[in-house]
Amino acid sequence: METKIMYAVEHYYTDDRSTYEIFETLSEAENFCLDKNNWDKNHFPLFIFKADFNSELIYQEENGNWNYDDFYDTILKYHSFRKTLNTIN
Repeated sequence: METKIMYAVEHYYTDDRSTYEIFETLSEAENFCLDKNNWDKNHFPLFIFKADFNSELIYQEENGNWNYDDFYDTILKYHSFRKTLNTIN
């Protein structure tokens, strides 16, 4: 199985939902977090993590953004890198 190392931004909605967006580089993930248009008081980034993703389950959309099919084996291995941005109280 082929893998691709990606950075992901885990983000949280105050109705207890969370998801993540994936990026090829740390700087792209950080820029996504810095874009105030992505966030509000009910939706905010939690952390950035680095992982090996199953390359069969991630794909690049026509607009250049990365997306993924959310299965149990989408993320195959977490790396030790984690940058905390916010916490849930």
